Amino acid sequence: GEEVEEVDVTIKVTHPAITNPETKEQRTVSTWEDTAWTYAPNIHTGYRFDEEWEAAPGEWMIQVLYQGKVLAEKG
Repeated sequence: GEEVEEVDVTIKVTHPAITNPETKEQRTVSTWEDTAWTYAPNIHTGYRFDEEWEAAPGEWMIQVLYQGKVLAEKG
């Protein structure tokens, strides 16, 4: 088999507008860094709703990006 390598990826979630009630910050995109491995089905990511105000109804899209290119998406 191929040699497995660790790869840094960016997770990008595009979602309906959500507003933090404390800071009043509104956003429609959330991003964070994650790790993937080559030659293995291993992306286990999602958006965790830590606060009730984050659960906005509407269309959500989750993307996995590597060096700015979309490798996978689900919406």
